[in-house]
Amino acid sequence: MLIPTHKIIRLLLIIELFLLIMNFFPADWCATFLPQRWCSSLETIFDLDQEANIPTWFSTLLLFSVAISSFIVHNLGWKIKNGTSWSYFWFGFGIVFCFLSLDEASGLHEMITSGLNIKWIWIYAPLGVLFFIICTYFLEYVNKNKALTNYIVGGLAIYALGILTSETFNFYFYLGKAESTIEEGFEMLGTIMVLTGCLKEMNRLFKISYDNKVKI
Repeated sequence: MLIPTHKIIRLLLIIELFLLIMNFFPADWCATFLPQRWCSSLETIFDLDQEANIPTWFSTLLLFSVAISSFIVHNLGWKIKNGTSWSYFWFGFGIVFCFLSLDEASGLHEMITSGLNIKWIWIYAPLGVLFFIICTYFLEYVNKNKALTNYIVGGLAIYALGILTSETFNFYFYLGKAESTIEEGFEMLGTIMVLTGCLKEMNRLFKISYDNKVKI
């Protein structure tokens, strides 16, 4: 049975839209109906600028879902193609998204900034560019699946755009809650696009393994 990719992605997009809207939760207006402390708590747990709340949890789950999907694709590819560089690529892809998930949950990049006294973007940016080039190479020239390339490379580009947008706003402008909404919106959307590609690749390999009677 294939994974209902479109239904899953539709649900994730709806959740993302809900979280982006809730970032503008009107605590003052809410206080006319509910106790102030309740309204303040609701504002905090949906604030995209805060850590250890619902949006952070959702983003962490998205990134970890990509990692798990990548490991499954690696395992399927290993059994179907007997361990080609393509299956190794997916294992490395999963490791990177495990790290991104950890970073999202723990705020590791902020620890790097405070601990090393250097802006984290200067460490992450070169590694991110290298990762993007490797992904583009394998997807465009090794696998040669245009749809998969569009989902994953496009998703990575949108994810990176969220980071770059945040850094640009921090340096030149201050847009309040709109800034975090744009940043997190791009990052969540990019991750969902990457996850879509992973799930579609899983379905493709599931079908191949079924047709070829490969034991999973």
